[in-house]
Amino acid sequence: HGMDDSVVSFSSASMQNYKMVLPDGSKVTMGYASELSYEPSDFMHGQRRISFSGEGYFEVKSDAGHPFVVEAKGFDVVVKGTSFNLYCGNDSVAELSLESGVVQLEFPDGARTDMRPGEKAEIDCRAGKATVSHCDDIDAVSAWQRGEIILRDASVGDVADAFGRYYGVNITIDGEGIDDTVTFTGTLPT
Repeated sequence: HGMDDSVVSFSSASMQNYKMVLPDGSKVTMGYASELSYEPSDFMHGQRRISFSGEGYFEVKSDAGHPFVVEAKGFDVVVKGTSFNLYCGNDSVAELSLESGVVQLEFPDGARTDMRPGEKAEIDCRAGKATVSHCDDIDAVSAWQRGEIILRDASVGDVADAFGRYYGVNITIDGEGIDDTVTFTGTLPT
């Protein structure tokens, strides 16, 4: 916890998920190596705006008069009252999976992308654009907050990426006979 006169910030450095409730009653479960900050004076007066990096599962309280805005690197998520998973793992790409409600992605050039439940957005933070597609297994995306990593027909590269994301390790794959035809399906503990 870091605090000065105007900003409250939280960070989750350990492998444990960190659950918190914001002043408006919205809930955030923060994953490994994530950071969240907001200005209490603004937040309490209806400016429901937070800064976020890392991975988080958000359950936002509906308040039509005061949109909830998540500022991520290179884009904003404008929330109407909803639950979604946001992953901004590095500077260039992010991923948002929407379970319920409606969100709008806003980019610095004024471009907007609306999302509906069951959709996933792959966000190019540098280019300032998003590609939205249907997500067949939306529940698996937020399984990390329940202590699970669910992989379905994952390539060796996907498995390595999951280990990096949830265990904080870097895996290099170097070997003969390893290609995308070799897949893994299963559930691992975080």
